[in-house]
Amino acid sequence: MNKKICSVNLKDISGLFLAFLSFLFFLYLVRLNLSLSDQFKLGFLITVLVLLLIRLPVSSNTFVRVVIFLLGGFLAIRYLYWRSTTTLVFTNIFDFIPMILLYLAEFYSITAFITGLFVNVMPLSRERAAKLNTSELPFVDILIPTYNEALNVVRITSIGASLIDYPKNKFAIHILDDGSTDEKINSLNPQVRNNARIRRKIFKNFCDEYGLFYRTRKDNSHAKAGNLNAALPHCKGDLLLVLDCDHVPTRDILKRLVGFFQRDPKLFLVQTPHFMINANPVEKNLGLFADAPSENEMFYGYIQKGLDFWNSSFFCGSAALLRKKFLLKVGGFLGETITEDAETSLALHSKGLKSLYFEYPVTSGLSPESFIDFITQRSRWAQGMMQILLLKNPLFKKGLKLYQKISYTNLSAFWLFGLVRTVFLIAPLLYLFFGLRIYMASVPDVIAYAFPFLISSFFISNFLFGRFRWPLFSELYETALSLFLVPAIIQVFLNPKRPHFKVTPKGQSLVKDFFSPMGWLFVGLLIICLLALFFAYYRWITFPLDRDVVIICTSFVIFHLILLTMCLGSVYERHQLRKYPRTWATGKINLSFEGTEGKLVGDITDLSLGGMAAQIKTINNYLRPGKEVVIKTKDSYGNNFSFKAKIIRITKNKSLNHFKVAFQFKIKNPKDIENIIAYVYGDSKRWELYQARKRKSMPVLRGVIYLIRQGLSASKLAMREITSIAKEKVVQVIVKPKSIVV
Repeated sequence: MNKKICSVNLKDISGLFLAFLSFLFFLYLVRLNLSLSDQFKLGFLITVLVLLLIRLPVSSNTFVRVVIFLLGGFLAIRYLYWRSTTTLVFTNIFDFIPMILLYLAEFYSITAFITGLFVNVMPLSRERAAKLNTSELPFVDILIPTYNEALNVVRITSIGASLIDYPKNKFAIHILDDGSTDEKINSLNPQVRNNARIRRKIFKNFCDEYGLFYRTRKDNSHAKAGNLNAALPHCKGDLLLVLDCDHVPTRDILKRLVGFFQRDPKLFLVQTPHFMINANPVEKNLGLFADAPSENEMFYGYIQKGLDFWNSSFFCGSAALLRKKFLLKVGGFLGETITEDAETSLALHSKGLKSLYFEYPVTSGLSPESFIDFITQRSRWAQGMMQILLLKNPLFKKGLKLYQKISYTNLSAFWLFGLVRTVFLIAPLLYLFFGLRIYMASVPDVIAYAFPFLISSFFISNFLFGRFRWPLFSELYETALSLFLVPAIIQVFLNPKRPHFKVTPKGQSLVKDFFSPMGWLFVGLLIICLLALFFAYYRWITFPLDRDVVIICTSFVIFHLILLTMCLGSVYERHQLRKYPRTWATGKINLSFEGTEGKLVGDITDLSLGGMAAQIKTINNYLRPGKEVVIKTKDSYGNNFSFKAKIIRITKNKSLNHFKVAFQFKIKNPKDIENIIAYVYGDSKRWELYQARKRKSMPVLRGVIYLIRQGLSASKLAMREITSIAKEKVVQVIVKPKSIVV
């Protein structure tokens, strides 16, 4: 295997072989019949060994990593063996049904944990750019699909694409407008018809102004996949760069990616990360975005690299370069499911073709602004992956290697977490409220079998993903999403072909703080969990022989109370008035004042399409709000930029002994817009620095405390709003005038 492409060598392969032999030995040990005290000693010993190995400097060594995974996997399988052979006792049908549901939920979790270890056993680290053969540059068609997004969103991405550093005669940009199809233009609904006609005119004029190809089609059949396929006959290049209309490319995107296709004729895909420059609703509402790694960092920062080792890295719908001739062999972008990206990759991988994951950000995109939009997006992903699981079934897909079958099945089945989390939430309540016996075990049993598995799996997950997902973050995200995903998942199981593609709204603004209507579900669950504590006290007093079960169930209820409280804070929507997201940035600026020869130097602190802020040690009398200046700076590649700007605000930081000056860019012509977009979005090194800045490990205890503190702080605001709404409702009921019968 080419050492320039990935970090795999003979030592890695020998390590994997030894690990496989060890795994067979562990399977034998799993079935050992031990006393409870011996099991406790074994579990304690292995857990301590896992924690010690994780802390060793050589923990990144392939063999040591595999040993850690095998030890964790052994504890997981040992626990599952004990659960399967000891705790499933039939008493009556009312106990047995929820007992089996809980067992299946645990079985899923353990299987997902073990297959996750398999997928992430050896993540690949690719080179920063592939060597480009400039004498034979392929033509690239850039496809930007849009549905109901405003021109302002599409404009930024389109102009960014037009500024890509690649020969202008070697690429073309296609705006694929599914919001103005012929069907909508001729709609019997006058509002739909008028909106479509206005939209088509605006978008077409924009494309004519910038030399872009405007494409639309007859109708919206097969959603995004159909939109992309309709453009394929108009594409003359061998390569296709697919960009969501809010994913702005950097100027070097093609120079860094095209060379991979020149080197490998069987390569059908180079996928890059979806690098988001704004916070998703949970991150924004809990105030996590500035400090913690982004929510999608675990997938794009680590899991995709693990999939890459198994040649299973897949198309994620945007920020990807694909080879057109291979797409045409499978009928273009496939649209039987609503996740056309993963479905298309599955088909191409089954043809024996290759994919590649490029871990460095070369686009910048937008996350949904509101919790409702966040749920809409994740529900579509969940339904689409469930469709792939049911309609395409990777385990039985011909042409896939076994490791690819495992990888795709793991990816698809992941979205069952909504059902599983819901079962974990409800299970202890069934005992505390109704006395249903669904977990036949004592506290010593749990300490001997469950605790070692839970503790080791928690620390192994932190070992794997610590720089990309801080402790307890996964539990928070999954709890916040689970109950809303359950109806979507069940709908797929009832009718796999029923779900339809729903576009995620982007680029919206929230004008005020408010409690999301979806948050009332969490309020109800919190009340139920609080009531469960009273029932726990009742059962503790009334049924002394059941105190082991009461302890176990109460522990889980308290855990869910903490998570639900944080979820309450995550749905208290914070206002977002900025037209453009502001991101961290660094660099020097030089200020020139019109009519003067004075100059000042500053350090950039943040940046957006609308302006920037900088720290300046000293200022003169000219610098005050409302004054115009010329900002001169350079990007990470040394390219010079000059902007006209107006001073918006000046604040003095006495402790750091400097002034913070906020500037607003002045735009007077299209060239100014292009210049700003090139500087703000075109610098891939800036995104890499920003990404690296957020990728930092957090000690387990400190990370848990941090998240709980942020969650409780936000939940206080939510509770105030809930109290205010409740008082208002009570007042309305009291003062409501009684009807008078005449």
